[in-house]
Amino acid sequence: MERSSVSVAIVGPTYPLRGGQALLLGHVHEALERRGVVTRVITFSRLYPRLLFPGQREENTSRQPVKAIRSEPMLTPTNPMTWRRAVKALATGPQGPPHALLMTWWNPFFGPLFRSIARAARRRYGAPTLMICENVVSHEARAIDGLLTRIGLSEPSEFIVLSDAVADDLRAYRSDAPVHRSTLPIYSCYGDPPERPEARRRLGIDEGKVVLFFGLVRAYKGLDVLIDAMAKVVRRIDDVRLLVVGEFYEGEKERREQIARLGLEDRTTLVPEYVPDEKVATYFGAADCVVLPYRRATQSGITQVAVGMGVPMIATAVGGLPEAVRPGENGAIVPPEDPDALADALVSFFDEDEGETLRRKMAENRVGARRSEDEIAGIVEGFARRVGGRDRGALAPDLESRSGLG
Repeated sequence: MERSSVSVAIVGPTYPLRGGQALLLGHVHEALERRGVVTRVITFSRLYPRLLFPGQREENTSRQPVKAIRSEPMLTPTNPMTWRRAVKALATGPQGPPHALLMTWWNPFFGPLFRSIARAARRRYGAPTLMICENVVSHEARAIDGLLTRIGLSEPSEFIVLSDAVADDLRAYRSDAPVHRSTLPIYSCYGDPPERPEARRRLGIDEGKVVLFFGLVRAYKGLDVLIDAMAKVVRRIDDVRLLVVGEFYEGEKERREQIARLGLEDRTTLVPEYVPDEKVATYFGAADCVVLPYRRATQSGITQVAVGMGVPMIATAVGGLPEAVRPGENGAIVPPEDPDALADALVSFFDEDEGETLRRKMAENRVGARRSEDEIAGIVEGFARRVGGRDRGALAPDLESRSGLG
């Protein structure tokens, strides 16, 4: 493909790191490459100090990693020398300084790092920053988070948000900045799942009905609510199993005790580990539905994996989840922290055979579905061309209607 006249530096967590941010930036990077945009990727050599990281490891150790893009690991959030090194590296690369920087925001801890790099790039070689916000308000809500968020969001010239809930949160910090609305990509990168009988055979599951909870386990994700709901479901439906797949960042002992107390040990399979990319499709292939019983959320990459796999969802009415989970199309919505409502939704899902109807609709909707990573890449290229490239100062016509929060 013919190369674009603009270049973009991506600064954020990408492969060889694991996680949702790396997956999102991997999709956007590939979409930029398809457009011919010259890209360079600066990532982290380490994301968190050991005291702040509850997981087992930060690296993606998959044998067959998806979105394994080329990157330069050099940033450490607690070492400002690495921040300066990144700014210098971008200025002296073979393509020269980038026209613009693309960053992603998900955790206030990184506020000082992002502001420092964005400000230095703007002052030293005129490269403004566009920031993708998956969330603005921290899930953990620590006392210092508001200050760190204000610091981190102070420098970008424009933002991309992926849900209306995040757009609302951003108003409190940057009502002055242009904001572009998009969505998370559909994560079909894990390939087609195996047929359910085969997937269950691989996992040693005999039950005819499987409810999946997938992803890192944190208190705000409400696994305890789902377990309470399952205690009610098993009294009304035979042959159903809860499959919990994901590394516990907290509460594993408490959840095991809860499962035992409710007599669900024979109806629950726990896989308390981070799943390598090559195994994701098997777990989704085994499931009749995916449940997101979150107490709070902005949006979730799990919904996008489920859509990519064609697996119906039941989610709570918090944050941006209702924007992704649409009753009658791909799932059901229930109130948060309500085990009775969640149990009723699960019973209805299985009793009325909603699953197969939703699967058919999801398969139909996947044909010709828009690729939001291409939309995001178009916004990024347009930003670099307008603000950091030869057309500096001219507002691109295709962005005029989407350039503000108000």
